[in-house]
Amino acid sequence: IFPVPPSQMGSLLKEGRLDVALAPIAAYFLNPELQIVPVAAIGSKGPVKSVRVLSHVSLQEVDTLYVDSNSQTSALLAQLILKKWFGVKKLKVKSVDINQFRPNQSKPWEATLQIGDAALVAAPSGMTVTDLGEEWFRYTQKPFVYATWMARTVPIAREIEMDLLASKNEGLKHFEDIVKVYKGIWVFEHPKAKEYLEKNIHYAYGPEEVRGQMEFQKLLKEEGLIL
Repeated sequence: IFPVPPSQMGSLLKEGRLDVALAPIAAYFLNPELQIVPVAAIGSKGPVKSVRVLSHVSLQEVDTLYVDSNSQTSALLAQLILKKWFGVKKLKVKSVDINQFRPNQSKPWEATLQIGDAALVAAPSGMTVTDLGEEWFRYTQKPFVYATWMARTVPIAREIEMDLLASKNEGLKHFEDIVKVYKGIWVFEHPKAKEYLEKNIHYAYGPEEVRGQMEFQKLLKEEGLIL
């Protein structure tokens, strides 16, 4: 078991250096030979809280987007939303070390994508927050899938499927225990962390989630964001 940034998981699976990973759905779009293990997802059905764009102005006026260099799926989602639903024609995307970057120092026409813990703290004063999970659901009425379990071959996917399903089902019973051992930004705010895990993150991977995933892939292709 070893941790790698989400942006590297697809290539490491493809190269055989990983057998199984909880990988971003973009890795599957870019490497369709990977096998989704259809037992669980990291998704949302409405506001997700931990994937957001910060801006000084309305998103229609943005022409530059700063993204975490380790992000794949959320970076594509942000570009799609800005282009398709906010009408940004010529969007420049710049990768940065988001842990060192300060969104409030950006220029008025620049926006910043934040994911994970960075997106769960209060936004800088005066900046507009756009929750990308909320925006996706507003326009599509479908769940959004950020990540799923993936394996590099069909036999591996079949071998691990029941264990991963059992693990998910067990985890869903223990949100209270999970937040007690969590060492992130909400270490002293257990009720808020528990609410996030229970209400904002969606763990199912069924027909409805697959439809949302396919809609995302279709719209990315229409906007020329993936092949």
